[in-house]
Amino acid sequence: MGGYFLEFANFEHANPLKTPEHIAPVWYFTPFYSMLRAVTVEIGPLNAKFLGFLAMAAAVAILFTLPWLDRSKEKSFRYRGKLTAVMIGFFAASFIILGVLGVKAPSDNRTLLAQITMVYYFAFFLTMPVWSIKANGVKPLRYIITGVFGLGFIALSLPAEGKQFSWFIQLIAVIAGLFFFALPALVERNVCKPEPERITMDGGMGFWRSLALLLIVLGMAIVPLKAAGAESAYDCGTIPCDEFKADASDKESLQHGAKLFVNYCMGCHSAKYSRWERVADDLNIPHELALENLVFSGQKIGGLMEISMSEKSAKDWFGAPPPDLTLVTRARQPEWVYTYLRNFYADDSRPFGVNNKVFKNVGMPHAMLDLQGLPECAPGPVVTSNGGIKVDPLTSEPILGDPCGTYALATEGAMSPPEYDAAVYDLVNFLAYMANPVADESRRIGIYVLLFLVFLLVWVVLLNREYWKDVH
Repeated sequence: MGGYFLEFANFEHANPLKTPEHIAPVWYFTPFYSMLRAVTVEIGPLNAKFLGFLAMAAAVAILFTLPWLDRSKEKSFRYRGKLTAVMIGFFAASFIILGVLGVKAPSDNRTLLAQITMVYYFAFFLTMPVWSIKANGVKPLRYIITGVFGLGFIALSLPAEGKQFSWFIQLIAVIAGLFFFALPALVERNVCKPEPERITMDGGMGFWRSLALLLIVLGMAIVPLKAAGAESAYDCGTIPCDEFKADASDKESLQHGAKLFVNYCMGCHSAKYSRWERVADDLNIPHELALENLVFSGQKIGGLMEISMSEKSAKDWFGAPPPDLTLVTRARQPEWVYTYLRNFYADDSRPFGVNNKVFKNVGMPHAMLDLQGLPECAPGPVVTSNGGIKVDPLTSEPILGDPCGTYALATEGAMSPPEYDAAVYDLVNFLAYMANPVADESRRIGIYVLLFLVFLLVWVVLLNREYWKDVH
């Protein structure tokens, strides 16, 4: 599920000496974690971290004040008019946005969007005494309460020194500010329906209106997130990830990938959470052939895929033992590994003479150097934040402003570039299989589970209708 339910960190080896580049809690804590990071101001001796902690704690504590903040006479939101539906819809979209931002690396646009949605989160509750009930005449205090939040949104829309914000995110802040300025007037125009003495399940929005409302809320969440993420850091270091789609059914590719893994990776990296026998059986390789061509360390076919180099020796030689690669494509994603192996380039300042665009200053040599050759940087086009290429306005030719925008082979390898790309695909395809050998079986079982749930849903709906048919 993309790391939202089984987090990527579960598949990484713990290293107490290294702080991760991006720390994120599990997904159900991320809305409040976004609020913690959204506070960037300091007030006197109170620094931003402490104020962020207070905001995060207040976001939870404010839920307990809801019975006193909600002053509406109607118990059900169904009868409170369209303004209440709008406020709840904005609140739901804001909470979703905060949740998604909590698992993303921060950027200027994401921080601004988190600040806007955090302010709306608190404004939803603190202005509830205003929008949950009409006033008898003009009440200046109501305009003051909503005006404070309106000014807060307008202040967020202003440009900040040293930061570049998306105009769309700033426009959202302006619209939110104007909305809260006009909120008391909108409350007076809100029409509530008379609430019956007994509220039943009848009279709701219905399936299609509920679906339409869900799509609207998701749209209000997705569009700002896309705008905020358009200029954020790439998922593969300094470049976008190359497209990669694993295919566990391609046995020929997996067999070639296993060969490359043993020959080029297992000199330093183990796969000790996998067994030779399981790999041979899944890849349709006879045991005798696997022992003859893959298992070089005198292991038995039922043994783990370990290497002869001990962890202590590796630490003495390299400073840190090379990581086990069994779960690397679950910790990093296959696209990341595929892009990483294709983007080594010559760099004389590094100990092994190579660097990598995906993992800058990596302490690993180019293990497949004899296959690819040694690429070196060459001027290339500048890629814009939206994925386009900057061109000269007069000639329409790409502007070669990136000193390492393309590669040129300083030394030839045993493979041509297309052959090397195919070899890297086979290797990563094997790594993706090894990280989850039952992926295809899980998908097949999942289809049957979903079909069963659909079948069960029919009977649950009929049973629910039978229970409620006599309730009026």
